[in-house]
Amino acid sequence: MNIEDATPQELARGIAAAETVFARAGITALQGVEGLFALEGWDIKGFPEDDKPTEDEDRAATVWLEADEAAATACCAGWPAEKVPHPQVMELINVPARSCKPRRFPTPGRSAGSSILTSSSGWPAGNTTSS
Repeated sequence: MNIEDATPQELARGIAAAETVFARAGITALQGVEGLFALEGWDIKGFPEDDKPTEDEDRAATVWLEADEAAATACCAGWPAEKVPHPQVMELINVPARSCKPRRFPTPGRSAGSSILTSSSGWPAGNTTSS
């Protein structure tokens, strides 16, 4: 997460909120960002009909955006409204290379593995998401 003036405790609260969103959806943060990448790529290409993101990619992108919003809201709880950043505060970093190969998305209710969310400053994230 990259939120200016947030304390380590606030960042941890935001990361925990994002991890909860991913766990409830049954996907990893990596799958969420891969879905967002597919959606943004489709946008950049001009929304070609023959290159739409899959339903799983679309769902994963939606979950990523929900997790991003939850992270910002939890991190900035009690802040003046004008200081709360808009979504897109999360980054996925420190992903093992073996995690970066194509794979199928899990069905809800099945194990989704784990992912790592951390602050962009390198501050430890604490828990990892496991479903």
